[in-house]
Amino acid sequence: MTDTDTDIGIDIATAVAITKRLVIGPQQWGIADENALELANKIKEAMLNGTSAELAVLDPHGGHSVTVFLNGAAAVSVEVDLLKGPRPSEMSKSGKPSKP
Repeated sequence: MTDTDTDIGIDIATAVAITKRLVIGPQQWGIADENALELANKIKEAMLNGTSAELAVLDPHGGHSVTVFLNGAAAVSVEVDLLKGPRPSEMSKSGKPSKP
């Protein structure tokens, strides 16, 4: 396999590097580490105040920068996954067996 899987059009090296993500409805984008907190704050402000926000995110297929405009007054929900703590589908190991 090469770094680019042409059958699905995804640059594998870039796709693996994008770990933080923004999800609005069925659409998903990557979030660069250096922009993560600023982006989360812009989204929170837009959602709480019903305003618009201009968001610099990464295309999930190519990893290049794109701009998404969020209408905080119209969006029902927005998911910002900054990878803090264990994933909902992951279990944490405490080192001790759990007691029933």
